[in-house]
Amino acid sequence: MLDEYEGQREIQIGNIKFISTNGYSQKYGVIIFKSTKETEIQIDTIDYQQYESLCSLQLQFENINLININKMSVNGLIGNVGNVRESSVIRFTSAKNFNIQSIIASSSSEIKEQMSFQNIFSDQQQTVIFYIEMDYQNLNKYKITLSHANADLQSINSVQFLLLNGHSYQFQMTNSSISNGKSLDFGGCLCFMNTFSPRFIDYDINISYSTFTSCQSKYLGGAISYASQNVEISFSKFENCSSQIGGAIFNIYFKDNQYDTNIFKDNIGYLAIPNFNKLPLGIKIEEIYEINLSSGSYQKIEQFLYPGLTYIIQFSLNIDGKWYSSFNENSFFGNLFDILVNPSNNFISIKFPNLTSQNFPYLIWQAQDVSFDGMKSIDLKLGTINFIWQYSLKSDFYKIYNGCKEQGMEKIYLMKSQQFICKYCENMFVSYNGVCQQCQTEYFTDCYGDYSALKSSYWRNEYSIDSENIYFCSNNPESCVGGSGIGNELCYKGHIGPQCIDCDVKGIYWKDQYSRIGFFQCVECNSISSNTFKISVLLVYEDRYNFYCFKVLIFTLQSLKLTFFLFELPDCLVQA
Repeated sequence: MLDEYEGQREIQIGNIKFISTNGYSQKYGVIIFKSTKETEIQIDTIDYQQYESLCSLQLQFENINLININKMSVNGLIGNVGNVRESSVIRFTSAKNFNIQSIIASSSSEIKEQMSFQNIFSDQQQTVIFYIEMDYQNLNKYKITLSHANADLQSINSVQFLLLNGHSYQFQMTNSSISNGKSLDFGGCLCFMNTFSPRFIDYDINISYSTFTSCQSKYLGGAISYASQNVEISFSKFENCSSQIGGAIFNIYFKDNQYDTNIFKDNIGYLAIPNFNKLPLGIKIEEIYEINLSSGSYQKIEQFLYPGLTYIIQFSLNIDGKWYSSFNENSFFGNLFDILVNPSNNFISIKFPNLTSQNFPYLIWQAQDVSFDGMKSIDLKLGTINFIWQYSLKSDFYKIYNGCKEQGMEKIYLMKSQQFICKYCENMFVSYNGVCQQCQTEYFTDCYGDYSALKSSYWRNEYSIDSENIYFCSNNPESCVGGSGIGNELCYKGHIGPQCIDCDVKGIYWKDQYSRIGFFQCVECNSISSNTFKISVLLVYEDRYNFYCFKVLIFTLQSLKLTFFLFELPDCLVQA
């Protein structure tokens, strides 16, 4: 079969089915797409079944604007060496956009011989060039060989070269060069995982004489990530690759002397581990905060979560035996919703504006679908998250409470789901008994949740907004200062009791003693004592001064008497 499409603007092919059964006749299927215009090619399915080793399928694309292959099913050898079959199975030359949704490989498939990807501009929805998904029901060990692949995935989008999902296979890559691959999660160039049976891992990886340059991933393994014990990487290089953890490689299992350290150069682990990790990753709940959707603020909770409220659950990570709970703008994780395994309706994927500056790993959770089975509270269970390996997220400390707070919120029943949610009281509404009530502006300046602020000149003895429990301080309005408290908390300093008419004589509440003066007014006793002391000191000082002056006077008189005696004339002289 030889088909050639040239110069057509749009080519739509439902299915390409190529079946070879002719022994050694060297049959091959060739489909060539050439265009000098902006041709778009849509192929729904390529179903290739080969039963003899010398038959192959060749696809060649040249100057095509858009290539979209939804599914490629391969049973046999892809590409071979010799004559026409020397061309690669899929060759892209100056293709602006292409998207191969999936390749379902058989038990023996090879993708080899000069596969070249240059100047690729991927579709906005495309995140991987080759997504190979193994049949998880087939226990035969698949064999996939990739050689002489040269891919420069420089793109405005994040495009990964290979994502291989399965539990039993042998992967071999040799004499290849992959650069500028980017992943939104793991393995910027190559990622190996098993989402079908996570606890059953039976795949081998052998990579040799290959180079990985400037590969990037968001979380783990800038170039490669995997969860296999049987990995051999030799005569290869990892340069300028980066990720949060494991700038070059992230693996679940590690063996001593597994990698030659000389193959790593200038790789970056923004949070930790520039080249490769040695221990499995650990993850735990660090703290939980309740988010106020109206104000955008959040506060740390002690233990209980309530249905209907929104929470941000912060995680810490254990990397090679060390726990990390501090993150910055370079070591950014953010919302982990995209890597949850089958997330429930309790998780929120959208990003709140006030959380954009939060760098730590977190999940936004809101209990919309929780079963208590008659229990007063249940443990917080968040399900499973995929960090190459699947981790269970749960806590026996944090609890989901079967009910709402009596103060500040009310319970709202959802008739369709036969469940309830808790809701905080809105502005100028308050709850002290499980029901939100409207505050009267005559008495209150502000109300919300379980907070109500009385105006000055009013007093109450309990948390209530009922007018029958609120009193006007008629004897001395200035003694009642208002506020969100009750009883003495609403009184001016020194005042206590109903409507703040008494003085704290014994200093029980205000710590200092106060005495009544004037009309329902209180003054601190210490100030009276202080004034009395000052007067006493002044009087003593005045007495001492007067006594001093008296002594000076006596001394003066005595001096005058002595002078008169000394200068007294003799009687004889007087008589003469």
